Amino acid sequence: MPITVGVEEDLNRLRVIFAKLVDGDERFMAEPPPAMVVKNVGDYFVEVEFRVWLHDETTHVRVRFWLREQLFEAFRTEGVEMPFETVQLAPFEHRSLPTKVD
Repeated sequence: MPITVGVEEDLNRLRVIFAKLVDGDERFMAEPPPAMVVKNVGDYFVEVEFRVWLHDETTHVRVRFWLREQLFEAFRTEGVEMPFETVQLAPFEHRSLPTKVD
């Protein structure tokens, strides 16, 4: 499950928040252990992916939606920056080149 956070975020803090949500929850397997990996780094964001294995694969859709919402709420509560895409417009002046007359 990918989530984008600000480049100034402490990745270990994100791992701790994630661990609090899944550790001890009987729906999630202890082995392989839950993990967070960095998928992409941009100018203003870091895309991280949270990975966890379920004991009952048939619940993956419902649990994924639940976990995504829980991560969002936990990050918001903890003040984790989750940047949104922006476009910066800069003025551009077009000037014609002088024509050379022979």
